[in-house]
Amino acid sequence: MVAEAFGKKSKGVMGIIGGGGTARSVAAAWTKSGGKITQMGGKRELDEDGPWNLVESKPDFVVNFDDDGGDLSVRYEKMDGDFESRVEFLSTNADGRWLLCAQHLHSWATLWAPQYSEKLPSLSLIMTRLIAAEVHLG
Repeated sequence: MVAEAFGKKSKGVMGIIGGGGTARSVAAAWTKSGGKITQMGGKRELDEDGPWNLVESKPDFVVNFDDDGGDLSVRYEKMDGDFESRVEFLSTNADGRWLLCAQHLHSWATLWAPQYSEKLPSLSLIMTRLIAAEVHLG
């Protein structure tokens, strides 16, 4: 969901650094949607026999679950600035906020209220509301 919001093809090759629980969940979900995974090292690596499609190909984009870096950041850190500047920054920089919002939308659509999945708000709307709440709470 987040990768697609930033123009990454869902059938593409995702490079993953790390192999902990979040990396494993993302790898499994990406594979389920038709994508492939290239393991690129990390403190822990994905098991070769997991529910993911491991390939040795050049990745279309990289997610680093161990440290900073990669095309999609998993960090959720404090931001400064007004609403407009935060929206502008986050519209071109995927960070942990995007992953948090996507995870919650997916949970509601598949676990808590699948009968309302077509009525759930968009990922970008949830992001806008989260940013507004962060600005308000200061």
